[in-house]
Amino acid sequence: MSQHPLTAAAPPSRRKALAEPFEQFLESMPEAYRHRHDAREVEIHGRIVAARGRRVVHVELCPGPVQPDSGRWLCIVTDDRPGLLSLLSAAISAHSLDILAARAYGRARPDAADEAIDLFAVRRLKEPISGPLTDRDIDAIRATVESLLRGETSVSRLERHGAQTSRPPAAPPTAVYFGDSEPDLLRVEAADRPGLLLAVTLAIFKERLSIVRSHVTTIGGTARDEFQIAELDGTSLTDDRRRLVIEKVRAAVMREE
Repeated sequence: MSQHPLTAAAPPSRRKALAEPFEQFLESMPEAYRHRHDAREVEIHGRIVAARGRRVVHVELCPGPVQPDSGRWLCIVTDDRPGLLSLLSAAISAHSLDILAARAYGRARPDAADEAIDLFAVRRLKEPISGPLTDRDIDAIRATVESLLRGETSVSRLERHGAQTSRPPAAPPTAVYFGDSEPDLLRVEAADRPGLLLAVTLAIFKERLSIVRSHVTTIGGTARDEFQIAELDGTSLTDDRRRLVIEKVRAAVMREE
């Protein structure tokens, strides 16, 4: 039986002992992160997090699983806040990039705000589609994220700038539901297309809910996205809230279709 991607039984081999700063970084990350990333990825992510310093946001290319359509992984580091995943999705989409996969993590820091380390596999939606992301691309994404976080621009304004490219429908009907064994884990299965992650995360944010962690992937043209969500105070959702979330997310996905 295959295991749930958020609860895999054993972490990947670290291949070598980690230096103390990276071991400390790894221990500060949630269990899901430790199960998914090997030593090389941990060290690079740790360096990226350290490179943030006192910046509002820091963005770099990073390693990750090979993606279709020439996808490349980005690591975005900033203070965690409600609705952050939707803000980051909007910023990436505004630069005509399609999000192929995403992994969102948060870690507590003793003397500072909780920190978000979010990974996105992206591909261009405009020519040259197969071209690598440049330093100029990375700087532009960082500037857009910072503008959003400072309240200098809005998600609705950014939505008008992204490329409106669609993928051909090749997936089963949309399904939005909570699991019986994990009642706060929202699952969304739908035909994958640019803007889908933004639509889902905005719907969750508008209900004043927090995304604790997420796992976003695409298999054979179908997006299989998972979001562990909670109320802003960290409490679990009631049954009525779960029904409302399903309704709002389904409506947002259907509008995108």
